[in-house]
Amino acid sequence: MKKALLALAVAGAAVSAQADVKLSGHVNYAAGDLEDFNGNNGFSVDNADSSQSRFRIVASKKADGITYGLREEFGLVTGGSEDVVIRVNEFYLKGDFGKVSLGQGSEAGDGATEKDFSGTYVLTGGSLWTWDVNGSIQQNDGGRDERLKYDTPKLGGIATLSVDLDDADNVGFGLDLNSGGNWQAGLYHESKDANDADETGASFALKAGVITAALQLSTRDATGAATNDDRDFSKFILGYRSGAISVALDVNSSEINNGATADNESTGLSLVYRPTGGVELYGGVRNLENKLTNVDGDGVLIGGRVRF
Repeated sequence: MKKALLALAVAGAAVSAQADVKLSGHVNYAAGDLEDFNGNNGFSVDNADSSQSRFRIVASKKADGITYGLREEFGLVTGGSEDVVIRVNEFYLKGDFGKVSLGQGSEAGDGATEKDFSGTYVLTGGSLWTWDVNGSIQQNDGGRDERLKYDTPKLGGIATLSVDLDDADNVGFGLDLNSGGNWQAGLYHESKDANDADETGASFALKAGVITAALQLSTRDATGAATNDDRDFSKFILGYRSGAISVALDVNSSEINNGATADNESTGLSLVYRPTGGVELYGGVRNLENKLTNVDGDGVLIGGRVRF
């Protein structure tokens, strides 16, 4: 049934003459020695969590100065499963008033803590480099959820304000700043109703010639949870990007207190090579140390992402 629905969706996108329709996506896979990170013995092969393999359909129509659009995006689950994850399922209205989106999609703060010019996100942004749920180096930000979202038009040529309300009564705010040149920044705050949690995050990225630098920060305070869930993340990325080559050194810190306290530091070296448009081949090494348990681990990862 699922395969039939997906086939119909792709066929419909291919033959539609009623709107501007685009089909795109990518496959992203990684392999390596991650035993000290994910508990698997020896060699691991997995759909790289930094950018899950997916395909998407985007369509839009214009009338009277308003663009009416939709976005469907499906993630492909690994390990022999036939499940297809719905990543995005939304429609939007866009015009001089800004943009209104309804459905499952990015919340106001999505990406606010991930600003970076280094071109190494396929390695520095993933959760394959984890110890366990308490050792994740991923930073908080507003993810994807079923929500009503509003984005302002670009203000002053560089700023976009966003606000969203999701179906769990969580309210999020985001600010995106993009110079269109050598710097960009993001800021977000989300108040979660269920456990009286507050999340705040920010990032700033700069490039000067072939040298890039980024600082990413986030904090979470969930005082209303059964067990306090307080988290603090920080990441600094120093990169070199020239032509088809990106190299980055990143240093991460994770402090988590949610009944299973963790105090982790992670350092990684990443290399990405883009032989042609839409193709990224990558490799990296990483060390992760838990300062509370005096246990550390090392890992090696290689992989590739091909877009269409």
